[in-house]
Amino acid sequence: MDEQDLLKFIEQPYTSMVTISERDDTTQREARVKQLEQLKKLDKCKNIIANRVADSHLEYMKDCATSFDVISNLRSVFARKSVMAKLQVQ
Repeated sequence: MDEQDLLKFIEQPYTSMVTISERDDTTQREARVKQLEQLKKLDKCKNIIANRVADSHLEYMKDCATSFDVISNLRSVFARKSVMAKLQVQ
């Protein structure tokens, strides 16, 4: 993902990359909404992750809206499993 300059999408949700404030005028607001829509389209990371995750783990991704959500969810699931494995070894 680093080669494709997509790491920013797993480090933070694309929705936090653009902020729309109350002080924005109509043209600024429209420009930021368009920018959000473009970022959503550019969020290829989710597809890349889905192609590389085993079919048995796709269920952890099904309700995620962004690639950031996917990575966060996978990290939480597998972090729990690794902690339990460490406890079982002891």
